[in-house]
Amino acid sequence: MSDFKFLSDKFDKHYQSEDRLLIIVLLGQKNDRDIQNINNKLQDSVKEDDGSNHLENVRIITLEEYKDFLGFDGNHAETFDRYQKYSFDIFHSNRLFYEVLRQSRRAKYDLKGLSEDWIERYLPQG
Repeated sequence: MSDFKFLSDKFDKHYQSEDRLLIIVLLGQKNDRDIQNINNKLQDSVKEDDGSNHLENVRIITLEEYKDFLGFDGNHAETFDRYQKYSFDIFHSNRLFYEVLRQSRRAKYDLKGLSEDWIERYLPQG
């Protein structure tokens, strides 16, 4: 399957390691059979690996699984879905392009008001 060949080229870059997880998110339309075939090929690769490539630390997931992984729910899920739609449709619609541009400017303005320790308040590390 050519999709898997393209994905497996990423394994050689060693983004994954003993203590790092490589998550590959499949974008676009994929049917359940294709996703299962890709994951079966990954499992075959894990079995064939001598452990030096740490393929056991590679996950290939759908966009919906990625959204769940990130913990998006409620309004955040709607926002995620909206931006995902924008990312696919922006080049086909001037209206969407200008909407994304407007939102980008607003986000830039909102971010100016944050202090440098905002991430600690949002995602406490301790």
